[in-house]
Amino acid sequence: MNRKLSYTKNPKIIESSYMKRQILITATEAANSILRINDVYNGKSK
Repeated sequence: MNRKLSYTKNPKIIESSYMKRQILITATEAANSILRINDVYNGKSK
């Protein structure tokens, strides 16, 4: 494994925007789940 710094435009490096998008999607889904559980716990419904 090479631990040198390199440019992200290097074709061997996968674009990190996909990972950032997945992190945002997962965090949003987790937050929605927590809010739904909180609503059920507090007895609220739609």
